[in-house]
Amino acid sequence: MKKLLIIIGILLAFGLAFAAGILLQPAGAKPVMPPEALEFCLEDGTLKMGWAEQLNIANCRIDVFSEAEGDYVSLGTFSKGDAILDGVASGQEVRLRILPIRQTKNLLGFSGEKEGYPLEITAEPPELPRPSLNGEVDEVDKSVYLSASNTGDYGYEVCVLDGEGNWQTVGESYADTICLYAAENFDILKQQDSVSIAVRTMLRAGSTYYSAMSDPVVVGREELFGQLDLTYEKIGERRYALNWSSVGGAFNEVQQWKNDSWKTLAVLGQEDTSYDLGMLHSGNQERFRVVSYNTEEERKAGKFLTDPYEVSFRVAITPLYCTIWPLTDLKLYADPYDGGEIGTVPVGQALCVLESENGFFRVRWQGQCGYVDENFCMIDLAEYLGDLCDYDIKNSYRSIFKVHEYDTPGMTDMVIEGYEDICLTEGEYLVPYLYPCARKLRQVAETVRRDGYGLRIYDAFRPNEASRYLYKTMSALMNQVIPETENTTEKTENGQSFKGEQTWQYVMTNNQYGLSSFLARTVSAHNRGIAVDLTLEKLSSGQDLEMQTNMHDLSWHSATYYNNENADLLADYMLNAGFGDLVSEWWHFQDDETWEALGTNTYVKEGLNCAGWKKDDTGWRYRTEKGTYFRDTTKNIDGTDYTFDADGYCSQYAQDE
Repeated sequence: MKKLLIIIGILLAFGLAFAAGILLQPAGAKPVMPPEALEFCLEDGTLKMGWAEQLNIANCRIDVFSEAEGDYVSLGTFSKGDAILDGVASGQEVRLRILPIRQTKNLLGFSGEKEGYPLEITAEPPELPRPSLNGEVDEVDKSVYLSASNTGDYGYEVCVLDGEGNWQTVGESYADTICLYAAENFDILKQQDSVSIAVRTMLRAGSTYYSAMSDPVVVGREELFGQLDLTYEKIGERRYALNWSSVGGAFNEVQQWKNDSWKTLAVLGQEDTSYDLGMLHSGNQERFRVVSYNTEEERKAGKFLTDPYEVSFRVAITPLYCTIWPLTDLKLYADPYDGGEIGTVPVGQALCVLESENGFFRVRWQGQCGYVDENFCMIDLAEYLGDLCDYDIKNSYRSIFKVHEYDTPGMTDMVIEGYEDICLTEGEYLVPYLYPCARKLRQVAETVRRDGYGLRIYDAFRPNEASRYLYKTMSALMNQVIPETENTTEKTENGQSFKGEQTWQYVMTNNQYGLSSFLARTVSAHNRGIAVDLTLEKLSSGQDLEMQTNMHDLSWHSATYYNNENADLLADYMLNAGFGDLVSEWWHFQDDETWEALGTNTYVKEGLNCAGWKKDDTGWRYRTEKGTYFRDTTKNIDGTDYTFDADGYCSQYAQDE
């Protein structure tokens, strides 16, 4: 019996020791430092090193290789941005060994450190030009336009100085003109009277290299906002609130400018001096005002205590809750960093973006949330950029394809195959476009707006079935005589006349081009989601600028050789942003740079629609192919019955999240 008790005691001791070892171990996986997460800045012989904040790596133990010692020598342990090497010249190779360390807690709640996997890397900092910077305030758009010196093929990191004297990154740009919206980038002006903005040259070559920071541009609060009694603040992604000072009236009425008139959002008491606007449309220019009055009679008569206070701002552009479609079958991952495949989302399936992180979109598919590669997703431009652009997808309701003003049988004035579900309601369209291309197009839209123009998009993604239909239809007509030219005569300069019969082929090509110059026979850039057909409009009038032909005139007259001044202006904007053109069509531009970087030949064969679950800041709804929502009903979706309320929301689906 005594021996048995001894054995049991020994086993218990071993068990307790083993359990303590497990409980005291730091939690979580070992941290990893990817080479592409490292950042280097060479300035006056000093090399500063940092790493991406989203890695959640607190410190790094850093060793540098010494030629004299023939081995690595310890520099010490550093937090982000504190690692400094002196005496480094541009182009000099610096061999580093980096051990990432993450702050963590064990299962008993005690803090500790977890060492990761060491990374050996050779940094070779190039000599990057320090940019010069100019700034201009646009009080109408409540934005700051920055003009940086041309640094070749480099990009820029854009930073603002926070209240503690630290530079905070607010964006990146590959254009020399950079637009920063107050609503998105200048929360700091709510705490201080001015803000300093600067840029530095950026080169991604495995790791990221930076130049020294430019001299700052200083913008004052009053310069940007003016002296307003009514202000707004960004309180979340796409969420804003109004704040105002009381003027003594019994009521404060919050109004929104919509459809060319003021619409009442809320009537509040005198003590209420703020209002949550909720989630606003990404990219939209919004306009609000607050009026104060004492009685309903005064309100009806427009007898307000003071002139109405008014603010206008453009909502921060974000993919949150936008509709996306995979360009190909995409793997669904459990984590945007460590991966872990949990499923596959089929090509063309409408999804709702719940979050964007580390180059991945978080989505919900077949009852589980996961991450898909954002670079292979098309995003709805109308949801993403809002009214920063205008949209008129003619192929979805009344195509304008013509051959130099001649209506084309089977093409003109009809819905093109594959576009049946693109027009949701009058003036509202789905505009799928590859997400990396959409971010580049945003830069163009912001630049042209500064110059008094807007982008009007007539086509973006075009399904392959539409391309094949258009080519087949036009090909069958090429050798036929255009009916309008039959039994007509034309006069020559010497007064002689002749019969004016002309074939579709002659009017289209003038014996200079082939049909494939205008319509793809097999696969086009539109099928890949990287092409866009667009023009410029004058913001003051909303009218398209006059070009040498109408949009989608399939004839040699549309060639860029015959560009007028307006067409050249459009081309300048697009080509300078990195888009390529098409010689036979002044309106067509495509992002070949992005496509080459993706290294794929995939394309979408069939038309898209928006059918699927859609989330907003209230909850989940199910959107049909025509953009409507189920309301006050129960529907069976993918084998499960879901009940929807009067506003279309489904609490059951939200609870399953």
